Amino acid sequence: MSDMANAPAFTTHLITVDEYHRMAEGGVFDPDTRIELIDGELIERMSPANPPHASTIDRITRRFYSAFSDLATIRIQSPITLGPLSEPEPDLALVAKDAHEYERHHPGIEDVFLVVEVSDSTLASDRRKKMPFYARQHVTEVWLIDLVHMCLHVYRDPKAGTYSNVRRFERGERVATLAFPTVVLEVAELLPKFIDVS
Repeated sequence: MSDMANAPAFTTHLITVDEYHRMAEGGVFDPDTRIELIDGELIERMSPANPPHASTIDRITRRFYSAFSDLATIRIQSPITLGPLSEPEPDLALVAKDAHEYERHHPGIEDVFLVVEVSDSTLASDRRKKMPFYARQHVTEVWLIDLVHMCLHVYRDPKAGTYSNVRRFERGERVATLAFPTVVLEVAELLPKFIDVS
């Protein structure tokens, strides 16, 4: 039998959040590169946000500040820590207020009320990969702003790595978060005012 047959199989080293932080502090990453830690793997966001994507984040940020600033902290493209192997940077997140304003740590799963992702060219990948990821991490509610079909997909009730409650909201409808059901938003307020985002 050859030595190759007895050689140990290669394994993948999953990076922990602590290792990820040490790597960042050590200057391993290019500061201009946006990287997320997902399930122990480093994921680079390859394409910059196009104008509809960026302006949608701006629009939702303004609306969230007017609606939720007394109730929660609004984070824009900032890390949330979801277990020991994941630290994504969603487009927006509503998280519990912290006495130290998260100067000592990023929000954890127990702090997260809502995650918002804006999708255009990444829509298929986001629905196939990102939503199951958030479900596995037990994020209670995720809003996916769909710039391809100009609608809002609301994902709730994570169970066994998937969301058991998924609903599509169109312009003209209203929506509220599970955490703050009395704060009602118009879906049209969250979407671009024009239709063509190509």
